[in-house]
Amino acid sequence: MGGAFKQIKDIYKLQKEAREMQKKMKNIHVTGKSDDELVVVSINGTQEVEDITIEDRLLSPSEKKIISKGHKTSLKGRTKEASKGTDERYGPWPTKGHAWRISHEIAP
Repeated sequence: MGGAFKQIKDIYKLQKEAREMQKKMKNIHVTGKSDDELVVVSINGTQEVEDITIEDRLLSPSEKKIISKGHKTSLKGRTKEASKGTDERYGPWPTKGHAWRISHEIAP
């Protein structure tokens, strides 16, 4: 019975660590710019698009709003889907002390 309790305790600890890491990742902010710097995209460490800025001279304010919102909406969740696909193909991200299984097969 003591082994089961330890496993539950370990799982709780891992969940707590994962929540803390998620918070830290959300506080990482990265900005990418087009070569001409007319379009700027900001994402956080969980790969969520936080902002898309389009230079005023490219579009009217209403067009910018529509395009920016459309891009954010279309990208929302896509990174999670990509991550899920990677997990299904290669296994989940490695935990401390475990290597990530990567095969050398060619993607279809």
